[in-house]
Amino acid sequence: MDKNGDPAEMAKFGGKVLVVTFWATWCGPCMKELPMLDGIQKVAGKDKLQVVAVNIEDGERFRKIARALSSLNVTITNDYLKEASEAFGVKGIPHCAIIGRDGKIINVHRGYSEDALDSIIAEINEALASK
Repeated sequence: MDKNGDPAEMAKFGGKVLVVTFWATWCGPCMKELPMLDGIQKVAGKDKLQVVAVNIEDGERFRKIARALSSLNVTITNDYLKEASEAFGVKGIPHCAIIGRDGKIINVHRGYSEDALDSIIAEINEALASK
């Protein structure tokens, strides 16, 4: 569910590079990653890229943090039922999936540190540059 309580359906992002990242407020690399992904979302535009940031915390915590992050350009959702986490094989965070315009998974990053963020952003840029 997004911050408005609507389901976040991946099918509506077809034809775009899709980045799905699972995060929580207590995850240091996750909190460093969100502003970086927001920046790339702004530069690339919503017609080419969609970043979906899936919070794994309880609904009450999500509502509080979603208000605080409302200025971000990424789609912020919550997975309190763990359905998306299960579908994406999330066993821990941070967990980030990069999906090409064709709907095929380009890469999945699991349990990375802040040192990996630059290479993940480079990978997203590469996906945006490919046809």
